[in-house]
Amino acid sequence: MKKIIGIITVVATLGLLLSACNLDRYPTDRIVNEQAFQTFEDAERFRNGVYNELRRVRYGIFTTTTELMSDLFNASVGFGGRGAAPHRLYTDFTGATEPRDIWGNVFGAIAQVNNFINNVEGVTATAEQREQIADFVAEAHYARAFLYYILATHFMYPYSPENRNTPELGMPLLRDFDVTARPGRATIAETFAFILEDLEAAEAISTVGAPRSIRITRDAVHALKARVYFMMGNNARAAHYAEMLIASARYPLVRTEEALRRMWINDDSSEDIFKLQSTQTATGAFRTNWLSETAAWTLATMSIFSTWDNAASRFAPDFLPTQTVIDLYGDGDMRLNVFFSDPETQIVRYGGIDRPGVRVLHKFPGNPALFTTPGITNYRHHQRMHRIAEMYLISAEAGRNLHRLNELRVARGASELGGFGPDDQYLRDEWVREFVGEGHRIESLRRWGIGFDGRVPQDPLSVSNYGGGFYTNRHVTPIQFYRFTLPIPSNDLQTNPNLRQTPSWVNPQ
Repeated sequence: MKKIIGIITVVATLGLLLSACNLDRYPTDRIVNEQAFQTFEDAERFRNGVYNELRRVRYGIFTTTTELMSDLFNASVGFGGRGAAPHRLYTDFTGATEPRDIWGNVFGAIAQVNNFINNVEGVTATAEQREQIADFVAEAHYARAFLYYILATHFMYPYSPENRNTPELGMPLLRDFDVTARPGRATIAETFAFILEDLEAAEAISTVGAPRSIRITRDAVHALKARVYFMMGNNARAAHYAEMLIASARYPLVRTEEALRRMWINDDSSEDIFKLQSTQTATGAFRTNWLSETAAWTLATMSIFSTWDNAASRFAPDFLPTQTVIDLYGDGDMRLNVFFSDPETQIVRYGGIDRPGVRVLHKFPGNPALFTTPGITNYRHHQRMHRIAEMYLISAEAGRNLHRLNELRVARGASELGGFGPDDQYLRDEWVREFVGEGHRIESLRRWGIGFDGRVPQDPLSVSNYGGGFYTNRHVTPIQFYRFTLPIPSNDLQTNPNLRQTPSWVNPQ
């Protein structure tokens, strides 16, 4: 964990240097060390720092890496090798940038959240302010739970009776801000228990919830609980929390194409349970020293799916949705026109040649309110953490509730279904229709215990022909499930002797 420890040391040193300065000069986006926790105003600033830690690990590689590993996308002919390692599920993946940057940035964020939890209670505050601080602490527990959820989805085997108690398959569990810590890995069961413990602490948040909330609420806690219990195979608890949120009627499904566009272009929707607020200038600099501010922001956006060439007035993204994805949308389903480009008017071009008829994923085109130059997208969005559609699908699958599945479909303009389909295929397809590009696919495949059989391109001339078609012909069977789990980065194994590599990556096949 050399990279993480180095950053923590820098941050702590900065706190010592600033402790005697005017508080107005403290950084508002970064938690420093405990000497800075003196007043309620400090607590408020560092609470905002907790939110900034979440912004740094939402969208970008933290969302797209697992999508690129799946069967939903093809590398385009112009992708330039970006995302190549996860897309080919490469056997020598331990030195790749994706596991390195996800691991390092998430653990860096955990360190800062721990510093907040460990020290905020020591500030001078009134009784009324103490009540607010209790909310801040509860929010921080949600943040830590979400950070460990990211680690669980990327670096751990699925939770199961066979592996949940096997030593060193879980994550290093960190409660304290300790720059000398070199923890080993817990079990998968212990990791999930840690997440649920944090979520129980987060239940103390006083605000119930409302659409478009930019602050953590109890509803956000319940949404994450539903997701975590679903990952654990505890369908009863998952359906319970999903139904709580649906039954509250606080987050009605949108039912028009205009409203659905507003959700994805303007980040404005009654379906949003919790989203992170972004600005024109808040890039959320990453903790990898080689990254410039511009490169750091690129990693935090979803531009790989819908890169637009202003000079040519054409799309040229790094990854294109497969034909299989496009074919899932039936007549009347408004998601096809909202989530994807119009192939007649929004043309894809590679190598100076137009590729007519090809659609790109256009869920993340950039919010015009966040553009720094009017009319020119920078692909920034308010980062969506939870939306009610996920609760409908969790209730449908975990609770075997066909009514919830059909409610979602009808709201999107699709027809009702008479059942879940053979082997639940209709239900499984709905997860793709609604959440393509949002990072759910690999988690779903692992939950269902299935692999995938190739990546059918929309246009063979638009996609990479690496290895004579290796990308498009990539097959993953259950025996290769270890490839759905990122390896522990090699640098961290070298600098922390207590870490152990995930067994299937020791001699990958």
